[in-house]
Amino acid sequence: MRVQLNQINPKTLSFEDNQRIILSCLNKTNDDTLSIFPELSISGSPLFSRISYNDVFSFSSFVLDSLIKEKRDVIIGSALKIEDKKYNSLVFLSKGEVIGFSNKKRLSIFDEGFSIGNGIETINYKNETIAFGFMEDIEEFLDTKPKITTLILCSNTLFTLNKQKEVLENISIIARKLNANIVFCNRFGAEGGYIFNGASCIVNQKGEICALFDSFKQESEVFQIENIKKINQNALSHYKKILEGLSLSIRDYFDKNNIGKAVVGLSGGVDSALVAALAVRALGKERVIGVLMPSQYSSSHSISDALLSVKNLGIEHYIVPIEEMFFSCSNTYNSILKDNEFSLAEENLQSRLRCVTLMFFANKMKAALLNTTNKSEASVGYGTLYGDTSGAISVLADLYKTDVWLLSKFINEEYRKTANSSIDSLPIPANSIEKAPSAELRYDQKDTDSLPPYDILDKILMNYIDRSKNIEEICKEFDVEGIKVEKTIINRVIELVKINEWKRRQCPMAVKLSNSAFGIDKKFPIS
Repeated sequence: MRVQLNQINPKTLSFEDNQRIILSCLNKTNDDTLSIFPELSISGSPLFSRISYNDVFSFSSFVLDSLIKEKRDVIIGSALKIEDKKYNSLVFLSKGEVIGFSNKKRLSIFDEGFSIGNGIETINYKNETIAFGFMEDIEEFLDTKPKITTLILCSNTLFTLNKQKEVLENISIIARKLNANIVFCNRFGAEGGYIFNGASCIVNQKGEICALFDSFKQESEVFQIENIKKINQNALSHYKKILEGLSLSIRDYFDKNNIGKAVVGLSGGVDSALVAALAVRALGKERVIGVLMPSQYSSSHSISDALLSVKNLGIEHYIVPIEEMFFSCSNTYNSILKDNEFSLAEENLQSRLRCVTLMFFANKMKAALLNTTNKSEASVGYGTLYGDTSGAISVLADLYKTDVWLLSKFINEEYRKTANSSIDSLPIPANSIEKAPSAELRYDQKDTDSLPPYDILDKILMNYIDRSKNIEEICKEFDVEGIKVEKTIINRVIELVKINEWKRRQCPMAVKLSNSAFGIDKKFPIS
């Protein structure tokens, strides 16, 4: 059987654009080929509450009708209305007719509003018995012990750092159980904080991988299933996957929402330097604006490191000192309250003035602000609401501080491999990575004034948030590793996670890299 595997990046509810992408793929092959597209290719996804609107189904039907007129053999994902019921469907077209449907049976959280369907369907096609359906419905299908030659699975599987390995292992097991070839068609791209995993593949009856697409780009290729041979995988490294995923999420967020430029507040620290470098990689230097906002508490290296970021990345930048604004505001407020003692209010005021400044530039330049908060800070509430927690999308919100450092070093190493560079020309200044982190909202401030060292903090957070361990289990983990950490410190960190949920609920959408992203996977009670 000759198939065309199409890994595309549809834009949610952009029916005309998606139709053009689909037709472009079909034009690359002829009518003796079965062209396969991912789940909900016509409408894009996730649809959320838009599933309740009838126009989603009428527009989907319009595009589907146009594809029927192409008189091609196609399996494609579409929202479909049948007898007043709404389904997440795969539609099988052949020579101008609809010859089969697979309506998703095991619905996910993204399918709320769809009706339960019939699951994976078996059909005779070109003298073969094949089956087609959704990845979620595979377990029930296996229980029927079907006799087929090929199973076609279409999906919108989300990206996490271990997802490709999990999916490939699962598909290999399925292929061996069925003694059938598996064609797995997944979408790539990003929608809001969600990155899709791509990595469409073909696996033979022995469970061997015979074709595997990149996770982060569009691919369309024709295969004669019977003739393809086992291939060797070249898996991306851990930090290469993070780099590609975050770059793709930024690019799709800005391009799909027609936002021309990104604004980044540059403090000279590693978080903002990393976000700026990622933005340049995703959008190009012409679309990134850096804004420096020094105060009386800013160190000289903060300014010089931020300026080195600007220089090395080649981006437009502005320097807006906030000292005068700060004194004007604080003097006004304290004259009313009759309280001149420097406190948390003055620290947070600086952060909020910086947010006002960044949003002014973003509005003026028809841009969007990129948030630079990392997962360690978000976990314990180490940030100012309506200040440095603000932005359109939170790029590092699922990346702990220790990973921020390691990703930054990885980017610099990648740059060094491709460029004859000195330490002064790296995308992320070496000093931004190496120096002790500080919010610089008062003199001589360090993050460790309020928090444990990040290597200890992140171990506690990973165990509590990612692995759902309790305090006793975390203490035991440190004992096993021979690391001495007071139980009171662990308890305090856990308490900070619990009491700062109200703040996280008001933060920008996080880009999901793991199964424990705040606001997507992990939510704690507010009270």
